Amino acid sequence: MCFFAINFFKENIHVYPPPLIAVYEKHVHAALFAVLLAIAPLTEATPVTIGNNSFETPNLAGRFQYAPTFTSWIFSPGAGISDPPSGFGSTAAPDGSQYAFIQNQHDFSQALTFAANDNYTLSFLAAGRPQNFFNVGGNTSYQVLLDSTIIFADITTTGSPFISEQSTFFATAGVHTLIFQGLTNFVANGDQTLFIDAVAINSAVPTNGNVPEPSTLALLGLGLLGAAGFRRS
Repeated sequence: MCFFAINFFKENIHVYPPPLIAVYEKHVHAALFAVLLAIAPLTEATPVTIGNNSFETPNLAGRFQYAPTFTSWIFSPGAGISDPPSGFGSTAAPDGSQYAFIQNQHDFSQALTFAANDNYTLSFLAAGRPQNFFNVGGNTSYQVLLDSTIIFADITTTGSPFISEQSTFFATAGVHTLIFQGLTNFVANGDQTLFIDAVAINSAVPTNGNVPEPSTLALLGLGLLGAAGFRRS
């Protein structure tokens, strides 16, 4: 439709002198582009499917479990899921009733399918284990990897509440493994644990406060068409 409209205008301006043709055509093209932007659907973030992203399976009913199976995630021996209050303390889950935990240098992972070559945004919640009478805590360094590439790294401290974390990264289309990995050595630092919850990945949608609203673009297009018509008369 756009091609027809542009050619239609071109065929009806051949009688004008070349300078006016160029000006008129420029207005018509700009107007059509503005109108098309106004009527085009807005791009929305596309989520990547993550199984058991809030760690609600299995239902542990006030307990914790190391390396649970059939959860979509693969846990190493020192990582698992907790339903507070449990042996890992009473820190409340911010999403659902359970969350994952990672002790020291252990990890959990999941293979995910990415639909396209694109920029993506990882988001999740992280907290540090509270201290108890065994003098354990949550002073932990950790990182998040996509396959072997580090896409996020941070620390938690003992008793720190859940906070929102976010990172943008590029991924090619296909299957990639998302890994949450603890880095704190047990021998040097003792028993240190972090909690993870509400893991999500979406395609990254650029945001710019200067982008006009669709109604503004439509009015701009109509104004340019009007200006072009005025130059014809």
